[in-house]
Amino acid sequence: FAVVQKPGRAASAIIAEVLESTIRIFPWPKSMRWGAGNLRWVRPLQSILCILTDEAGTEVVPVTVDHFTASNTTEGHRFMAPGRFPVSSFDDYRAKLLRAKVMLDAEDRAAHIWNDATNAAFAVGGAVVPDAGLLAEVAGLVEWPVVLMGQIGTDFLTLPAEVLQTSMREHQKFFSVKNAQGQIDRFITVANIEAADAGATILAGNQKVLSARLSDARFFWENDLRVAKAGMGEWAEGLRAVTFHNKLGSQADRIDRIAALAREIAPMVGADADDAEQAARLAKLDLRSAMVGEFPELQGVMGRYYALAAGEPEAIANAARDHYSPLGPSDAVPSEPVSVAVALADKIDTLTGFWAIDEKPTGSKDPFALRRAALGDIRTKALNGLNVPISALIYTAYWQIFALWERDARLNVYNSGWPDDGRPQLVASPDPKVDLEKRILHLYSPYGKNLSQWVVQLNHPDTFVPDLLSFLHDRLKVFLRDEGIRHDVIDACLAMPGNDDL
Repeated sequence: FAVVQKPGRAASAIIAEVLESTIRIFPWPKSMRWGAGNLRWVRPLQSILCILTDEAGTEVVPVTVDHFTASNTTEGHRFMAPGRFPVSSFDDYRAKLLRAKVMLDAEDRAAHIWNDATNAAFAVGGAVVPDAGLLAEVAGLVEWPVVLMGQIGTDFLTLPAEVLQTSMREHQKFFSVKNAQGQIDRFITVANIEAADAGATILAGNQKVLSARLSDARFFWENDLRVAKAGMGEWAEGLRAVTFHNKLGSQADRIDRIAALAREIAPMVGADADDAEQAARLAKLDLRSAMVGEFPELQGVMGRYYALAAGEPEAIANAARDHYSPLGPSDAVPSEPVSVAVALADKIDTLTGFWAIDEKPTGSKDPFALRRAALGDIRTKALNGLNVPISALIYTAYWQIFALWERDARLNVYNSGWPDDGRPQLVASPDPKVDLEKRILHLYSPYGKNLSQWVVQLNHPDTFVPDLLSFLHDRLKVFLRDEGIRHDVIDACLAMPGNDDL
């Protein structure tokens, strides 16, 4: 062993070294570089304040980053309280910033915004639509929040509430306000300045921009309704040109697989097989709509509106909205039988497909959200009390993927341009359900051409079903532990026969 002696250093020297390193390597999602230097930060730095306070008093820590040197001064709101001022402690810093029209703490700003917004809405008999994510974002955009409420033009009140809310939130960071009848007819915006005219000019400008944005949304809505009322065939055809994954075909191919799987699942969950298949064929058509193209987060929500416009029953339309659920551990699961059948088919097809092409999650990387799909499958079954053995459904999903692969291989080979006498021959066993081991597509060519460019290598289900089931069991363990069940009880149950019935 060795004895190493490191002498102590002044706290200010350590702080200066650590802060300079931190500032230079701080990981912003989006950073910027400005001027002639190489420093990157979320915004151009104006100054650095760094002081160290102890019993002896306050000293400025000599932090130097590029051409910035730390001092004991800062400044407040650039319009309402310009000018620099010194501070002697953190409490002094907070108090002087507040007098200079800067509310330091983001949680204080959020609470202030929400309090003023709810009071303003209450005064006109309305209520603010809760949006925690938007509240946190807006609280990070302002120093001195000033809440203003404006009116939405009557021309736009026929738009679905979700469209109004999404357009205002995404484009202008507005909160939505519902009236006593539950209709969104006002908005809340948060300014960063106390205007002399009480915000009238700010509101007028915001309403002008809002009208332009909502005019776009109304254009999308009216055009989408025209396609929906014609049966959405235009969108169904368009999905043939949208690739889901280069080894798993187009979105149209995927819809065919989900529809077939939904028919299989329907009797297990108490749904009508024809309704489940029809719902699966309609559920993703809104991906080609102009509205979802503008606002991808409205996928499913708009699908329900368009399915109703096409004259579909409510249970089928609801499946378009609900089959994506649950999107997270606290999200509600689908409960209507048709929605459950389509949701389970969607998730099982996703899991089976990516295991078949060996694109499983690794470590912290899960680009195709397979963990979320697995947990969604588990929660949907558990919270609906469903007994649905999954292994058989994985095999069913696999052979649908295989049939797609075989079809594409045949098309590629026979469209290859070889002379008739030299085209590759394709041989496949006739029945995938009877002859699992021999269900292999054989390609050969008398000209010795390399056909590997057309062959997607699929893992045989016998090789990956145990691994996929283990993956599901791992997610199930987490779910059950969160429900308060002891780990030894969970392990004992999973060790029993029939453990593929989650």
